[in-house]
Amino acid sequence: MKYEKKSKEELKNEVKKLSEELEQKLESLFSSNEYVEFLSVMAKRPTYSMHNNLLIYMQKPDALFLAGYKTFLNTYGHQVQQGEKGVRIFAPVLYKKKKKDQDLTTDILPDTKEDNEETCVAFRIVRIFDISQTKPVTIQEDGVETISPKAQKLIRSLHYITLSDIYTEETELVKTLFDAIYQVIPIPVKQEDLSKNLGGYFSFSNKDDLHIVLNSSFNAAKLLQTMFHEWAHYELHNPFGLTNHLTKNASKYDKEIQAESISYVVLKHFGFDCSSEALKYVAAWSSKKNTDDLKKSLMIIQKHLPL
Repeated sequence: MKYEKKSKEELKNEVKKLSEELEQKLESLFSSNEYVEFLSVMAKRPTYSMHNNLLIYMQKPDALFLAGYKTFLNTYGHQVQQGEKGVRIFAPVLYKKKKKDQDLTTDILPDTKEDNEETCVAFRIVRIFDISQTKPVTIQEDGVETISPKAQKLIRSLHYITLSDIYTEETELVKTLFDAIYQVIPIPVKQEDLSKNLGGYFSFSNKDDLHIVLNSSFNAAKLLQTMFHEWAHYELHNPFGLTNHLTKNASKYDKEIQAESISYVVLKHFGFDCSSEALKYVAAWSSKKNTDDLKKSLMIIQKHLPL
């Protein structure tokens, strides 16, 4: 089939239509189960924007590894199979245009050059593919057909951590993560005997004594989950922090869903599933929110993932 180049107006309408589909999907995320499913997709691709993660979720939520047609072929040694339909996402396009408000009365020195252009960003739709839609490129080696070195390298790198239940007994992975977090978290973490219904809290009453307190009666897996939750509060909702201006007007519900969502995505990224705990937060939160609130929180969550 011959590819027919689309006009500028057709491309513009295509972007508009896909943007409208995004807005409609955002509204359906108020279903708590679906919201957590979307966070699972975000956990696999923390470097993708919130909007592109949502587009991937809409079109291919089970995707494992995504790349463009040429990237798969030239970098990873995989050929996209004939007839496969790519996942549409937005890609930024930089362009320059003349500044509108120039001071034409200003004298310009002969040896200077005025910069009368500004860089702007637009978006176009591109298609990416999942590894399940490809086949490794093969080569002939000593008369035997074998997978190309590039394809072998990619396949060896795609060893995903087996999912485990966050509430199971302590594992070496949990302990390893604990040790790593203690090395990088910027405030002290203490353990105290707290109420059985309280996993922990972020203490910010004194700007010179910011710290996290965890319930010493909880097992290591539950403590790990709580630590990520409270760490997110420190990064996002710390009244003395650099990002406080982004969330200072957020409600208690907004702050809790942001912290729990970050905790869920990070743990999911490392192979732990704590969906049941995240659902408790989402169920209470979603009934009080509108689409704009959800979009704002999702963008904050994606931008501040510690991955």
